[in-house]
Order: sequence, then C-alpha cells, then structure tokens
Amino acid sequence: PFEARVLPMDTPSFAADVATWSPSKRVPVLVLDDGTKVWDSLAIGETIAEEWPKAGVWPQSAKLRRLARSACAEMHSSFTEVRRTMPCNARTRYAPTRWRELAGSPEAERAVEAEVDRIHALWTTLLQASGGPFLSGERAGYVDAFFAPVVSRFISYAVTSPSDAAAYRERLTQLPAWQKWMNAAASEPHVIQKYEFHG
Repeated sequence: PFEARVLPMDTPSFAADVATWSPSKRVPVLVLDDGTKVWDSLAIGETIAEEWPKAGVWPQSAKLRRLARSACAEMHSSFTEVRRTMPCNARTRYAPTRWRELAGSPEAERAVEAEVDRIHALWTTLLQASGGPFLSGERAGYVDAFFAPVVSRFISYAVTSPSDAAAYRERLTQLPAWQKWMNAAASEPHVIQKYEFHG
C-alpha cells in the first residue's frame, strides 16, 4: 500500500512544490518509510523489486527479466516522436488524423510510424518469449505498467495495432488497475491547457 500525492503541473508553484519531494525536481518520486527518496521510474521499479520481492515486478525467468528490463529502458529513453505527437490525455478521443497534424511534416509522420512499428515489435517479442497473456507472462508486471501510457495514447489517437498487439491492448485495459487509473484520470480536476486540444 502507498499514498499517492498529486502535484498540479504547469502551475506557478510546481517547481517549488516538486523540489520538496524530488531531488531531480521531476516526477515520479517514491518516498520510503525511512525518508529515502527514489526518483525516476526505472529506479522506482528496481526499488520495489528489492523491497517487496513478492510483488512480481519482474518475471521469474532470468531471460524474461533481461528482455523486460531492456524494453523498459528503451521505452524510458526512446519514442520521442510518439510522445511529441500524441500527448497523453486519457480523457479525450481524437480523430485518427490528429497525430499527423501534430507531426507537422511527412518526414515526422514517417518517424512516428517507425516508432509505432518498433513498439509493436517489442510487444510481439515479449509476448512470444513470455507466452502471454501479458508482456511479463501470466500476470502483468512492471514492463506492462511501463507501456500502459503508450496503450492509452494509442487508444486516444486511434492508432491501429496488429492482431496480437491489439489483443494485448484489450487485455491490459481489462485489468482492475487500468480501470482504476482511467477512473482517476476522468475525475482529475487539474488540467494542462496546452494539451486540451480536441478533434
């Protein structure tokens, strides 16, 4: 169990507020019971795996752990065009052409498409290696959580996926944790106006 605290972003007080919690002045940050602060999502995942080994953060198989960690690291450091053209807004559904408009050029569109193809390839690799139904295997793990925002983006921007990836997306959205996340997003009172474009 943990207590989640939300710091409204894009506000005059955000920089000062986040500095009291996170040495990097970025989120997310995990504060342990002893006051230790762990920032960055990769470090948080490893900390959870160490402190709560039964949480199932990583697959039991060493081979699958290596694949899952590699996929998380790639997600963490890559896919900049997907992030740029598909800002994460779980409350809105856009026309399939919206991300292309945000791309701004045919070259940028092709870069986005290449990143989407790579994401699908990663999912296929992990699903085949783990046997599914999740990237981690029988139960969803940290690598599934890492790609949950991507699934949310693909849904919001009507990105189509190959059959195996589409089935994986559907399974992920049926998880109670996903439903809880979407319900929280729907009731979120804080709005970042620059991401509130519609259509």
